[in-house]
Parts: sequence; structure tokens; C-alpha cells
Amino acid sequence: MGQTSYLLLLVYTIVVLICSTESFGLPNTTIPSSYDVTLTVDLDRYRFFGSVKIAIDVLEATNSVTLNVKDLNISNVALTDSAGNNQELVDSVNQYDSEEVTFNFNSYLSAGSNYHMAIQFAGAIADDLKGLYRSSYYSGSEERFVATTFNAAAYARKIFPCYDEPHLKATFRLQIYHKPQFHALSNMHIERKIDSSTQDNLSLTVFAESPPMSTYLFAFVVSDFSRLEGGDKISAYAQPSVINSTEYALGFTRDAIGHLSRAFQRPYQLAKLDIVAVDDFLMGAMENWGLITYKTSRIVYRKGLDRTEKLQSVTKIVFHELIHQWFGNEVTCAWWSYVWLNEGFTTFLESYILSQMYPEWNLMDQFLVNEMHPVMERDVLPDTRAMTKEINSPAEIAGIYDFVVYPKAASVIRMFHSLVGATAFDQFLVDYLTDRSYNSSTEDDMIRVLQRTVDRHNVELPPIEDIVKSWTHNPSYPIVTITRDNADFASVTAEPGKTFYIPLNWISKSSKSGRDWMTNQEASKTIAFRNVKSDEWILVNPHQYGYYRVNYDRKNWDLLTAAMHEDHRQIPLLSRAQLLDDALALVKDDHLKIEVLLNLLNYLPKENDFVPLKAGFKVVRYLHRTLRGNDLYVNYHNHLVKLLGQVYDRMLLNTAGDHVSKLYQTEVRKIACELGVPRCLQDAIGMFEGFELIDPDLRAAVICGAMKGTENYNVWTTTVRRMVYIVRNFEEKRINAEEFEDILYGFGCSVSEERLESYLLLSMSTTDTLEQGDRIKMFNYIANSGVNGTNMALNRLNTDFNTIKRRYGSTTEIVSNLKYAISTPTQLQAFKVFMEKTTDPTLQPIVQGIYDVASKNIRWTEDNLPSIDKWLSGAANAAPVISKILLLLVAFTTVLRYLH
Repeated sequence: MGQTSYLLLLVYTIVVLICSTESFGLPNTTIPSSYDVTLTVDLDRYRFFGSVKIAIDVLEATNSVTLNVKDLNISNVALTDSAGNNQELVDSVNQYDSEEVTFNFNSYLSAGSNYHMAIQFAGAIADDLKGLYRSSYYSGSEERFVATTFNAAAYARKIFPCYDEPHLKATFRLQIYHKPQFHALSNMHIERKIDSSTQDNLSLTVFAESPPMSTYLFAFVVSDFSRLEGGDKISAYAQPSVINSTEYALGFTRDAIGHLSRAFQRPYQLAKLDIVAVDDFLMGAMENWGLITYKTSRIVYRKGLDRTEKLQSVTKIVFHELIHQWFGNEVTCAWWSYVWLNEGFTTFLESYILSQMYPEWNLMDQFLVNEMHPVMERDVLPDTRAMTKEINSPAEIAGIYDFVVYPKAASVIRMFHSLVGATAFDQFLVDYLTDRSYNSSTEDDMIRVLQRTVDRHNVELPPIEDIVKSWTHNPSYPIVTITRDNADFASVTAEPGKTFYIPLNWISKSSKSGRDWMTNQEASKTIAFRNVKSDEWILVNPHQYGYYRVNYDRKNWDLLTAAMHEDHRQIPLLSRAQLLDDALALVKDDHLKIEVLLNLLNYLPKENDFVPLKAGFKVVRYLHRTLRGNDLYVNYHNHLVKLLGQVYDRMLLNTAGDHVSKLYQTEVRKIACELGVPRCLQDAIGMFEGFELIDPDLRAAVICGAMKGTENYNVWTTTVRRMVYIVRNFEEKRINAEEFEDILYGFGCSVSEERLESYLLLSMSTTDTLEQGDRIKMFNYIANSGVNGTNMALNRLNTDFNTIKRRYGSTTEIVSNLKYAISTPTQLQAFKVFMEKTTDPTLQPIVQGIYDVASKNIRWTEDNLPSIDKWLSGAANAAPVISKILLLLVAFTTVLRYLH
């Protein structure tokens, strides 16, 4: 055995020992060093067949080899030693639950020896979006098929027998036989191509050998897609109708690769990079090394025709997949338990490093409301889990890619970044990649490198392992309650206690600041606020760097609220969003009085910044949705309309055309028209006259406002005609996916029961131009449009469930979305009728869970109605009114627009 083989064996032995505690997985007796795969892809008959030759190193003496296999027909298995001697196969045993097959031989394979295993196989090219599957697109009215792959987390076993675990890296060689009119792409560049090389008139494409990589990254595409070159051996492939719309993603890919190479101090590893747009895709994208595949709608962008939000979305998803070329591909989690090492770091770095390329986008500020706040809402539910989780079955592998490993892990890593500082963190990224290059990594590997980097930079912290594992091995997050006993001291409690290492940073009105810790051995403690007066506010966890919520005594809440009303800028921007989101969560869980939240929310008309406004709009939507159908709704809705009217008027003063201003204007217009702010509705009706010329950033709000603000039949018919035109032309629908989405959303804003009913019936119709996903969205928009829409949706569930099931395909999503739409006891009773009729065993627990959530929401509303009523009475007497100066400024700005 050569020195290289010995080192590989040593590395794998270490990984095997690390993974040996897992109760599920392949035996640790043999490992692969290389795969040589030959495939014939037959798209006419939806089938493939081929062979694989695996170079195997034996770690422990054994008479069997176990591989992962699923949905394959296997034949002609041969095992030969390094001298070419065949090992006699005794039998093979399938373990279907674990998706494994064990090949038993008549003699033992000795430890330290090398073998080659050759297997022939065949399988179906299904449309299940897993492993090797078929997608399609339309060229005019002709449907054309594409063969593509999606192997994360463990679907390579559906293509060829393999060691389908992330730590078992090996090199790959691939050759594909395919029809001459197609071209084949894979991870590596093409070494040679032979046209019509067989009696079946097939072409052969042979690819170069890959670096060692995990099986889930193995990928290829066989298609007749068009190609767009981006320079530096970077290309895009897509159906002809959208290929030009990949130009932005292609150019950004080229620029981003260079930026990431500098940030990580490591060059991109391969000789080429292809990006491919596929219509049918299980997720948004897949980071296959050298061959990144995307769902078409997630990568196309047309300047001037698509929203600013779409530009940001495309940029972020492309950047995410590019980061994976290092975090995930070059350095891979050793086991699915640690998949957050791949996805958490990538999700955080997606905003962190991209903000260096586009600082004006304020992506690290947006991270709070786009990633952290939504996941904190999810992370308190009963089914949440720890970031590091034991995996015991293939089903658990598939389920591991959830909110915990993406935004939750990213939010926790953001906290780690704030603790160690930017300089040390940036160096850690370089050190980590260097330490684990072309290898796999466990949580302990990451901790070891981070501790080493922290020590080198003299950052004073408790042991990194204690901090990190308190957050990665425990679910959810703590609520920290601050109760000020006097000016200098406060008692601090954490719920749950004795679980997390919590960094307790604080600032005060007089610019005092400090840091303390609550360890995982403490449930409460006293901290000192030195030289802070009793009448000045204290803010704990400024900028919400810590992944936890903060509650205060009532006096401090009132001091913070007063500061927000007097001059909100004295509270840091991110903390303004933090206070709103924390207050909402605390009110929902009965940790805080509703009037504290309502008082805080009333500062919104003074706010100019996008991030706090977005946090405030989340509060507005929650209260609006929860109070619908109750006696107080009219009064509270009137209050919201006044409040948002002031926000809308202030928005009209912002004529800036920068990226964040466009997001801000879009968000304000959308919620103002949703809730029926008169001026927004009037503006929408006016803009609707030039439907074809509507600014894409305003389109959703304009359609919604026009639908809500007028009974004019022309608005309805114009929108219907445009919708019909799009859905009848498959290419138009792909190109105008955003506009189609805006139309679906806008229909749900109608206040006409007749039109909502027509819209609902359309979603249930037999037309084949609507996809199942379209129908589900239509149902959800109606169900969440208001009391009437919810009543209609519930009625149809009870009377036409079988029709809905046939037309929509899946009923889980539409039923799940009802949990926040149901707001009255009558609606809850209607849902209970549906629940009692549900016989589907997979749907029953979901329905029960929704019923429980809706019941809790209704009880909360009933408990808080008296307090809201009292607060509204006080607000009516002292309602915040927009100043005359602001009104004059709005009018003056409007005049200037006309003059120019």
C-alpha cells in the first residue's frame, strides 16, 4: 500500500471511529476509493442501465460487502482482488428498510487489501424528482424531456449501488451513452465525445475524473438545452425560451467565484462550472460540484420586468450554491447529524459575505427579519429539535433538511460570529477549510478549529465546546427575563434554565454598556448595571446577536416604548425590529400584556427603515388576522388603517431608487392595499389603467388594491384575461412566473363574495392549464383573504373534499394553511366537522395539530379582547395623528412629481 493509500485509510479509519456510535449506517469494514460509472440513458422508454466498478479498501477482515441500493435491478456482481482473482459470490441479502444490499462471499477479504467490485444494474427514469429522474419543458406545444439528477441527501443509491454516506468520499469517472440530439453534462469537464458510436446510434460522452467527493454530489444532465457562455469556463444551460434570462445569474456566478476564492483564500477547485435551469425540481437548487442545478423559476431574472425582491432572491440562491463548493463539497459533514455544518454556515455566509459585495443591500440587517425572526417563531413548536440530531433511518435522512439546519443554524452561527469578532471569524473560515480540505468534518472538528483560532486571536471566552454544544445539542432557545430591582442591579432568569450558554450584552440610554454570561449551570443570576439611572432604559441583547428573546419588567418596557416614540433612532435599528418581534412572541405566549405590544406598535409612522417596518408589519398582520370576525374587529381595523395610512404617506416621501428603498416601498404598498388604506386603493386603481406598464415592484399591490378598491368589472376581466393568456402558453408561464404569482395573490384581495367564489371554483375546475401548485396557491389566498374567504374554504373542504383531493393532488398544504386563517368559534366548529370526517391516517395528526393551534389562537383572542377594547378606547382619545408638516410634504412631493 502506497503512502497516499495509507493516509486515506487512516483518515477513513478516524471517520469510521467517529461514526461508529451511530446505530444506523453501513458497516465499517470496507470503504470506496473510486467509482467508474457507465450509464445508458433512454428517455424514450424512461429507463436507464449501466455498470459500476468500485475500488474498495478493506479496513477489517470480512466476507461481505454492503452497499446502498434503492429501486434498482442488480445483475452480474463480480469481486476481484488486486491480482485479478475472482471471489465467489455466495448470495446477496436485501435490507429494504435501510436501503442496503449485502453481498456475501465464500472467503474473507483481509484487512488492508484492495478489491474491485463490478456490478451491472438497471432502473426507471421516474418523475419523482429523486435520483435520476425526468423533467420536461415545452417548445411551443411540443413537450420535450430532460434527464437530470437530485441525489441529496441519499438518492445516489437510486442510480447505482454505492456507499451512499457523506463521509465516504471517493473519486468518480463517468461515461454516458445518449441520443445524438442530446448533450450530456456532469460534475467534470468532458474529456472526449464520440458521436453515434454504437449500433443503437448513441453518442458517448466521457468525463474527466473528479476529486474525492461524496455520492450525493454526483450529478449529470442529459438534455437538448441551449447554452450561454459566461467566460472563465462558466456556462449556463436552459430551455431556449429562458436561456437569455439566465444571463444575470451567469455573470454574477463569474464575479462571485472570484470573490469567494479571495474570501476563503482558496481557488475554485474544478476546471469548469455549469449552471442548469430545470423546471421540475425537489428544492430550489442543488450544489452539485461543478454542475449546479436550479429550479428554473429560482434562477431566471429579467431586469425591468422582475421585482427587486426577485433580483435579491436570485442573487442569494446563486451565492448560496457557490459557497457550497467550499462548505459542503470540499469540506463535507461527516454524517447527516451534522448537516448544519454544510447548510448553517452556507446560509449565514450567504448574507455575511454577499454584504461585502453589495453593502448597499443591507443584507446582514435583512437577515434578522428574513431568516432569524421567522425561524424563532417555528423553533418553539413541539416538533422542533436540536441542530445535532441522531439519524436512524432513510426517512430521517430525508427529513433532516428543515428549518433547523438552515436559518436556525445560521442564526446561531451569527451569534458565534458576534462573540469571536469579525477578524477571528474570518480567519476561522480559512483555517477550517484548510484543516478539513477534501475531507469530512464533525461538530468536534469545527469546534477544535474555532477554539484554536480564538486562542490565537486572544479572544476571551468560556470554552468554545461548552458554548457551541449548549446551542447545538438542545432544541429551541431561551427567554431571558430582566427584572430591575434598582438602578444598579437586575435579576436575570432564563427559561429553560441550566441549558444554554447565554451572552448577556446590554446598553443603556446614557450609552453605558456591559457584558455578562449566564452559563448552562445557571437558571438565574444578578447582573450589575453600573451608573445607570432608574429612569433610563436598559436594552439587553442589542442588535439581537444572541439567539434568544428578552422580556423586561413593565417599567423598562414603558421606558423603551417611550424612547421609540420620542426618537426611535436612539434605539439601534436592529433592536427596534427585535423589540417588536420579541413583544409579539411574548404576548402570544402570555408572557407580556397585549397593551405593551400595541403601545410599541404605534411608533411605526415615524419609522423610515425597511427592517423595523417589516418586523412591525408582521405584528400588524398577526393582529389583523387574529381579530377578524370578532366584535372589536371593525374598531381595530379602523385603527390599523389610520396607522398604516400614516406609514403609507411617509413612504410617498421616499422617492429614492436604491435597492433597499424599492423593497421598502414594495412592502409598504402591499400591506397598505391588503388592509384597505384608502389612498393606497385609489393609487392602485389609477395605476391599473396601464396594466401592461405597471412597475413589477408595484404589480402585486396594484392588482390587490384594484381588486379590493373597486367593483369595476373591467379590473376583474382584464386580470382574468391576462391570467388565461399566461396559463395557456407554457413558455409564457415560465417566463412570466412572477406576474402570474402576483395575479393569483391579487385575486385573493377581492371583497366580492361572488368573485371569490368564482376564483375558488376555477381552482377546482377540470382545466389542464392550471398546475396543482397553482390550485393550492389559489385556495390558500382565498382561505386567508378574510372571514368570507375562510368560510368558503371550510365549506368546500366539507362538501367537495374528494374533488379538491383530485384537483390539488396534495391536501396537506391547504389544510395546514388554515391554522392561522381560522379566527372564530364558528369556523373552528366547521373545521372540527372536517376533522371528524378525515379518515386518511397521514392527514389525521396534521388536522388534529391544526385544530389545536386554531383553538389556542381563538382562546388567546377571547382572553385579550377586554384589554384590546380598553386600549382602543384610550387610543381613540389620544390617537397619534400625522403632523401637518408631513401632510404638506406629501402634497409638495406630489406637485414636484407632476412638474417634472
